[in-house]
Amino acid sequence: MRGHIVLGTPVDVAEDAARHFELLAQFPEDVQISRPGVPYVGELPVVLQPGRMVLVQGRVTPNAIRFSVNLSCGSEPTSDIALHVNPRFDERRVVRNVRMAGTWGEEESSASWPFPMGRQLPFALLIYATTDVYYIAINGRHYCTYTHRIPLQKVQVVHISGDVEVDLLEYRRVEIYPEQYPGYKNPTVKIPMNKSLRDEHEDPLDTPFTGSLEEFGIGHELEITGRVKILPHSFYVNLQSGSYVCPHPIIPLHINPRFRAGYTMVRNAWVKGKWGTEEKAHCSHFRPGRPFCLKIVCTEDQYSVYVDGSLMDSFKYRCSPQIVDTLYIHGDIVLKDIVVK
Repeated sequence: MRGHIVLGTPVDVAEDAARHFELLAQFPEDVQISRPGVPYVGELPVVLQPGRMVLVQGRVTPNAIRFSVNLSCGSEPTSDIALHVNPRFDERRVVRNVRMAGTWGEEESSASWPFPMGRQLPFALLIYATTDVYYIAINGRHYCTYTHRIPLQKVQVVHISGDVEVDLLEYRRVEIYPEQYPGYKNPTVKIPMNKSLRDEHEDPLDTPFTGSLEEFGIGHELEITGRVKILPHSFYVNLQSGSYVCPHPIIPLHINPRFRAGYTMVRNAWVKGKWGTEEKAHCSHFRPGRPFCLKIVCTEDQYSVYVDGSLMDSFKYRCSPQIVDTLYIHGDIVLKDIVVK
């Protein structure tokens, strides 16, 4: 492992932090460090690569305003930052950005579920690298993505600063994203048969929503009720096999109403590692601010899609519907209820 530096702290503190690195015997490029001081700067044993993740677990301080986790291209204060993840408790948003040649880029901060952290509460922040984007999960739940603006191979350093105490910093390869951690609520909700999920589930049905289906095949129907948000861009409903974001699940049915292209409803499927040909239809039932009822009926050879009681279209099976075990909903809607019959 290369040199280890802690900025803004005495040399003996830096050396003590370095001694706490645990090199995992099976994978010498994987590391763990327990209770590093903050601010912290540490070099990665190998440069960032697709399939590897940086995990930060700790607790937000009682009077926290902000903290940041940076994936940097060097340990100098002026080094480029390939990914800046910045939870802001004063603004209740998580900012993502890059810094190149001393200049910050355009901030990104939109996400489809509420601000996920709280003062004095534990957290697990996971950054997972792929070829094209970073996936960011908080407390075992996917939060957002961030497209690379600086090549992965330039990332050499992790920098943590601000109003946070860190219990564990980990760098390793992972097979699935997002991982679940003890002590954090599993985001997957069990959807019962022939019962209102609203009656069975006390918490709000936030999006993104991940629900496990006891069964959903030929002869079953799924009913989703909700309301479109006031300024929508789009939302989508997936019937899929598996609840993880990576590796990509097989998706026998993807329904995607879009509001910026004349109220278009797109249907598609992800099979054999890629999206197929889109099928599109005009659908004026989904309107900003209005309630809706979306029903999907699984027949002998196709999915029949109804909106507010009207048959909108059908989608011929491109793979077996019997593999569906997960419902995933994401985007600009407020969920009211889900019923499977």
